[in-house]
This record gives sequence, structure tokens and C-alpha cells, in this order.
Amino acid sequence: MMTVKEIGLFKPTLVSEAGYRLYDDKALEILQQILFFREFDMPLKEIKAVLKNPDLDKNELLKSQQKEQDEYRGF
Repeated sequence: MMTVKEIGLFKPTLVSEAGYRLYDDKALEILQQILFFREFDMPLKEIKAVLKNPDLDKNELLKSQQKEQDEYRGF
């Protein structure tokens, strides 16, 4: 399984001289979005595509993901 770091989805804003990864508010906002989409079992590659595409309707995508989950669970 690929990680957010491996696919370049979430990167630190700055790395200190001691090697600490530091994140600003924008990076933390991205992390919140990643976690939100992961709650719907969306693969990281799809999340990356969503976050990189400003024209994509995120609400429609979430509705689609929810529908797929419901169908999978037999609802």
C-alpha cells in the first residue's frame, strides 16, 4: 500500500535542521481533506487527483463514493 509521502500527496512545509517535519495551516488543511476522503475508502491516488483538480466537483465525487459503499454493503 502506498503512503501519502510516497505518492507526493502530503509533504512537510519545512524540514528543520534537526530533521523535524514542520507543517503550516495550508498543509494541515490538505491533511484534513485526505483524512476525510479516506473515511470513504477512497484510494490515495484518487484523492491526489481530486486535490490537484480545482474544477472537479468534490461534493459529486463524495456522493458517488457513498453510493458505491452503500451498494457494496447491500443498502
